[in-house]
Amino acid sequence: MRRPGAPTTHRNGTSGAPRYAGPVEVVGGLTRWLVTLRSGAVIELWADGYHEVDGQHVFGVLADVPVEDQQGLRISGSAPTDPRRVIVTLSSIPSAEVDKVRSV
Repeated sequence: MRRPGAPTTHRNGTSGAPRYAGPVEVVGGLTRWLVTLRSGAVIELWADGYHEVDGQHVFGVLADVPVEDQQGLRISGSAPTDPRRVIVTLSSIPSAEVDKVRSV
């Protein structure tokens, strides 16, 4: 039984969050990141990089996305000279839960 307020999880392990199906062209190569949580769990992510903002470790990828298709994405930055070039947030982890982050 699902507790009230808990996200819905489907059989394939995905959450009930809306899916994005528009065109996204990843601009750079991705780096493998290992995030060790204070609990000891390790999360593996592939992203261009990460930054810390508002108590969150935010991992993202630099991509070209048509402006009209950006509304369905979590955008954490953009290029001032090219509105199609944005940083798409892939994951956001509370910094209080993070013990260490390393690229491999």
